[in-house]
Amino acid sequence: MREGRWTEVTPSQFTHEREALEHIRRLLPDAEPYRAWSNFTFTADTGHVHEVDLLVAARAGLYLIEIKSLHGRLTSDGSTWILSNSSTRIFDNPLHLADAKAKRLRSLLEAQARRQGLRERIPFVQGAVFLSVPGLQVALPDHQLHWVYGPEPPPGKPATGPLPGIWSGLLGRTPSDERRRVTPTLSRALPGL
Repeated sequence: MREGRWTEVTPSQFTHEREALEHIRRLLPDAEPYRAWSNFTFTADTGHVHEVDLLVAARAGLYLIEIKSLHGRLTSDGSTWILSNSSTRIFDNPLHLADAKAKRLRSLLEAQARRQGLRERIPFVQGAVFLSVPGLQVALPDHQLHWVYGPEPPPGKPATGPLPGIWSGLLGRTPSDERRRVTPTLSRALPGL
């Protein structure tokens, strides 16, 4: 995807995040309604400041993607995730934060669309998690795999592990719900919102 459709708001300081973003960028077509914005911050109506790794406008919806470049074995205990490698790290399921950010961002987009008189409906913004390291061993329970994606396997090769690829499982899907569809008109209006 070319500049203009892919907007790097702030360059990432981290090599692993730049690699994950580039992986997704190479997958996105240079066609309507696809657009993406990486590494930006917004202030929600609540006053909370949120950092966004990536927002993608795709045919089937708007996706706020939290990137996690983890190495080792990933399991969970309730709403926490446990990463085991040379040490153990316990952290909150990142989908929960991505979901909260997505809802707050949609609220801001709706308010701005009203102020600008935009007649296009702002679709639901779906939070998702991209586990970008191919060698990560994912042993999350099935109910925690929803909206979690891995790297897209090379053409002709199956996905390894339980995660669908970020393109085939999410960004390249055809719309199944018209309320989530991103029209070319809305996609072109998003930068102004």
